Amino acid sequence: MCNGILDLVGLALLLLVVFLYTCKPRNQIHMHRLLPLLILFASISTASDLFYALWENYPLWFRTHLPLWVNIADNYIYFLFHLPSIAIYSLYLLELNHVRDKEDPVSKLFWVPLVVLGFLLLLNPLTSWFFHIDAEGMYHRGPLRFLWYIGAAGYVIHGYYLLLKERDEQMRKPLVAQTFFMTLAIIGTMVQFFQPSLLMENYTIDLSIFVSFVSLSRLEDVTEWNTGLFNQHIFTLWCERDFKHHASFTLVLVHMKDWKMLNESLGDHAFHYLEREIATYLTSFSRWVYTVRDDIYALWFADHAAMIQSGVVRTLNERSKQPWSIDGEQVGLRLQVLAVDSPRDFNSLSQLQDILIALGMQSSPKTVMNLRYDLRLEEARKQKLLDTLSRKCGEENGLEVVYQPVWDVKTRRFISAEALVRLTDPVLGKVRPDELIAVAERNGSIVRIDACVRKIVQQILRSSDLSGFPIHVNLSMAECMQEQVILDIIRSTSALGIKRDRFCLELTETASAYLPAVAKNNLLKLASAGFHLYLDDFGQGQANLDHLIMLPFSVVKLDRSFVINPLGKKLRANTISLVKRLGMKALIEGVETKEEAEAVIADGVDYIQGFYYSKPLSKDKFLAFLQEHKFD
Repeated sequence: MCNGILDLVGLALLLLVVFLYTCKPRNQIHMHRLLPLLILFASISTASDLFYALWENYPLWFRTHLPLWVNIADNYIYFLFHLPSIAIYSLYLLELNHVRDKEDPVSKLFWVPLVVLGFLLLLNPLTSWFFHIDAEGMYHRGPLRFLWYIGAAGYVIHGYYLLLKERDEQMRKPLVAQTFFMTLAIIGTMVQFFQPSLLMENYTIDLSIFVSFVSLSRLEDVTEWNTGLFNQHIFTLWCERDFKHHASFTLVLVHMKDWKMLNESLGDHAFHYLEREIATYLTSFSRWVYTVRDDIYALWFADHAAMIQSGVVRTLNERSKQPWSIDGEQVGLRLQVLAVDSPRDFNSLSQLQDILIALGMQSSPKTVMNLRYDLRLEEARKQKLLDTLSRKCGEENGLEVVYQPVWDVKTRRFISAEALVRLTDPVLGKVRPDELIAVAERNGSIVRIDACVRKIVQQILRSSDLSGFPIHVNLSMAECMQEQVILDIIRSTSALGIKRDRFCLELTETASAYLPAVAKNNLLKLASAGFHLYLDDFGQGQANLDHLIMLPFSVVKLDRSFVINPLGKKLRANTISLVKRLGMKALIEGVETKEEAEAVIADGVDYIQGFYYSKPLSKDKFLAFLQEHKFD
């Protein structure tokens, strides 16, 4: 007697997979291209196995109501669809995990078992090598039936082998479940070989399909929540696999040049809608679309010819000239498109990152086809190296503090100095301060750099040579937000015996464009503790007069635009007058010539800082400078 209950359960599992598949978002369905074909073959195989079970359990009824050829045809249908369904299942697992090991010797022979067994099945009516049905309608195994079981187990093992070969942290949990159920599928195949009446093979395969679909298609693991596109981690993971296997592929990188502006101006709801519209549009060209960065998408193609055939570069270039409709509003979005080939244009993740950085640095939108030299790759590599340097730079890694004296117009003497950062690297040489600070502010390392500078300055202030000479250092907005940093500054100066009016703190205006209440309270705490506060780079950022009125700045520093910019020159006298009316001193930076010095003095400035009076000096030269000018 044959057991058909397991086949019924298997069909129910396949039906559940179909239901879950139809419920998935459109972009997610792209992951499962082979699933409909797999479900079709597995369902026909399981249904034919169920028909065989019913024939064997109720032979009298079936023999009296159906001709013998129906039973024979059912068995041939089973053989035609069962082994191919297992082969498709193996391919489905590999595609779902983006495994493309074309060099694997087993993969090169993937279709050989199907071709050989299919040919032998064609000869079966003459040879009965696999099975034959006698005149009574009874099924009998042929002498080569075992080859079918070996082929089925072989395809499952092949897929399992490649998955384990490509295992990583992203797949670790799903593989635990798959290991068990794929092993169960192999056991089911072997059990049916020895006990054919149990009919376990189709059930275990159907169960494995179900578990694989559920465990390897979790949206939160591989896709972005808003767009449904594959996330950056998956992009990195699958690119590394391709590099590992020296596989050639083509990427089309799509840069949204107005991403930041639109994100700030449209609002969350409208902007997320725009992102979904773009994602849907991109997936019409490729099933494999990734969010590489907030403003950069990547479309993967098997080769350059496939990319050209899709027409993606030409079409996107035309589409970027047309507005996107969002809630009835027409929104313009500049799309910059770049197609690059691996390994011709890049052959490592590091080189690809250089291209991504350079793509974001392009000054104007244009479509580029494999013109890698159009990108500022050297500048991108420099930015990446600066990012690394800024995170670890210190006195032992080339960081140096230099001091630029400040001239007092009224007393005609130097009355203070600003501590500035310099960095020298064996590869980059001397790094421009503005480059280092810009990178450090982006990656957050400015907090550690400023803390390092403060420590160095505090040590030099302890020396007798500088006991009465003020030095001002930078204080970042990130530090203003941290009460612990403020308390550490107060405690450290007290512990070292440093007069607080000699340890001045500069807050850049660009950083103070938006001052939360916490930052304002911390600045007031510093001022009440006796520290002099400077507002740096006035005229360069977006700070408003409220900051000058509400916060107790001692000095307002006007940047060099008030020296060289025609409009700045016109506003200079009024700005200096305004600062003085508020009870603060006005300091101008960047004065480099005698003519510039005379002009700003005529406009009433209090202090001057610039190359005309002194360049930034190293510690030893600075101390010698003070001795020369006989400072106490």
